[in-house]
Amino acid sequence: MAIAYGGDLFASQLPDTERATLWKDTPDTFVCGTANPSGTARRTDGGWVLSGRWPWISGVHHAP
Repeated sequence: MAIAYGGDLFASQLPDTERATLWKDTPDTFVCGTANPSGTARRTDGGWVLSGRWPWISGVHHAP
Protein backbone atom coordinates (compact mmCIF):
# COMPACT_ATOMS: atom_id res chain seq x y z
CA MET A 1 0.00 0.00 0.00
CA ALA A 2 3.00 2.34 0.16
CA ILE A 3 2.78 2.99 -3.57
CA ALA A 4 -0.93 3.70 -3.20
CA TYR A 5 -0.16 6.18 -0.41
CA GLY A 6 2.13 7.97 -2.86
CA GLY A 7 -0.83 8.71 -5.14
CA ASP A 8 -2.67 10.50 -2.33
CA LEU A 9 0.51 12.29 -1.30
CA PHE A 10 1.09 13.50 -4.86
CA ALA A 11 -2.55 14.60 -5.22
CA SER A 12 -2.31 16.58 -1.99
CA GLN A 13 0.26 18.82 -3.70
CA LEU A 14 -2.09 19.79 -6.54
CA PRO A 15 -3.64 23.29 -6.68
CA ASP A 16 -6.60 24.00 -4.37
CA THR A 17 -9.16 23.69 -7.18
CA GLU A 18 -7.91 20.25 -8.21
CA ARG A 19 -7.82 18.98 -4.61
CA ALA A 20 -11.36 20.26 -4.07
CA THR A 21 -12.51 18.30 -7.13
CA LEU A 22 -10.88 15.10 -5.86
CA TRP A 23 -12.11 15.29 -2.28
CA LYS A 24 -15.35 17.31 -2.58
CA ASP A 25 -17.67 14.33 -2.08
CA THR A 26 -15.70 12.55 0.63
CA PRO A 27 -12.33 13.00 2.35
CA ASP A 28 -11.85 9.22 2.03
CA THR A 29 -11.37 9.34 -1.74
CA PHE A 30 -8.45 7.11 -2.74
CA VAL A 31 -6.02 8.18 -5.47
CA CYS A 32 -4.17 5.29 -7.12
CA GLY A 33 -0.60 5.78 -8.24
CA THR A 34 2.31 4.18 -9.99
CA ALA A 35 5.89 3.67 -8.86
CA ASN A 36 7.36 4.64 -12.22
CA PRO A 37 5.16 7.12 -14.07
CA SER A 38 6.22 7.67 -17.65
CA GLY A 39 3.27 9.50 -19.13
CA THR A 40 2.14 13.04 -19.67
CA ALA A 41 -1.07 14.90 -18.95
CA ARG A 42 -2.39 17.76 -21.06
CA ARG A 43 -5.32 19.99 -20.07
CA THR A 44 -8.02 20.42 -22.72
CA ASP A 45 -11.31 22.30 -22.82
CA GLY A 46 -13.15 19.13 -21.79
CA GLY A 47 -10.73 17.95 -19.08
CA TRP A 48 -7.43 16.11 -19.38
CA VAL A 49 -5.74 13.94 -22.01
CA LEU A 50 -3.33 11.32 -20.66
CA SER A 51 -0.76 9.48 -22.72
CA GLY A 52 2.08 7.18 -21.83
CA ARG A 53 2.64 3.84 -20.12
CA TRP A 54 1.90 2.81 -16.57
CA PRO A 55 2.96 -0.81 -16.21
CA TRP A 56 2.02 -1.20 -12.51
CA ILE A 57 -0.75 0.66 -10.72
CA SER A 58 -1.31 0.19 -7.01
CA GLY A 59 -4.80 0.67 -5.60
CA VAL A 60 -6.58 0.82 -8.94
CA HIS A 61 -9.43 -1.35 -7.64
CA HIS A 62 -10.01 1.04 -4.73
CA ALA A 63 -10.00 4.33 -6.63
CA PRO A 64 -13.26 5.87 -7.89
